Amino acid sequence: ADPWSVQDDSVSEREEREESQREEAKNLYYKNMELNKVYSKFSISIINGKPVIISQPNEINVQDFVVEITGDTIQENVEKILLYVYDEIGLLSEGFISVCKGGYWGYCNLILKEVIEPKYNLASSVKEGFAIVSKGNKYDYIKMTGCTEPDIWTDLEFETASPFSNGMACVKKDGLYGYINNSDRNKCIIPCIYEAACDFNREGCAVIKIGGKYGMINKKGELILEPIFDYYTSSYRGNYNASIGKKHYWLYKNGTFKEV
Repeated sequence: ADPWSVQDDSVSEREEREESQREEAKNLYYKNMELNKVYSKFSISIINGKPVIISQPNEINVQDFVVEITGDTIQENVEKILLYVYDEIGLLSEGFISVCKGGYWGYCNLILKEVIEPKYNLASSVKEGFAIVSKGNKYDYIKMTGCTEPDIWTDLEFETASPFSNGMACVKKDGLYGYINNSDRNKCIIPCIYEAACDFNREGCAVIKIGGKYGMINKKGELILEPIFDYYTSSYRGNYNASIGKKHYWLYKNGTFKEV
């Protein structure tokens, strides 16, 4: 039998059944514990024998509405709520969801509050606490976590911008690559002087290209491996294949290498 069907029972039996349905609905929500804070701003009720989410007045920037619970996880139901308000949504990441309205992107948090109004051409997922946004063909970073509200981290109008990796992010300006970090605001901590640059690995090293050759630097921008290699490519477990002329090398992720 349909567990949500309405039957002609006594008032007490109906109330008991609805209470059971509410508990079942709540259990469904808490399958995804990361998102359970969403429901501090919503109430669960039964309408026509089915569990629904009802928004509470003045808690979000939209009209009151009712969404029937159909998803297997909280995230699926949150997505349904957001798509009631916005034209398109991105992926949930680190407590934020990018949202699009009228062709422009912003962000909502886990209680469905619009923390950044849709005003950007692009808005990335949040990684290591930072989001990348663009206006026109220029990119910058917004600090999303560890602060009371989203905080503009850079205003340097980069040509390209990569997500943070191990506390550093690779950026491009004036045709060359460098790095920002997660502690120095609005500053290229490693200047944009490289012809190519990769993300920093867990060992705190990154492959760079300068003068037509590949080498490695640390997070201070110091060379830990002179740029002597003609070619490199990432390989097994974060190590690299590299070559000098016809000689081939293993270039290890800690900055050492050996001929193979």
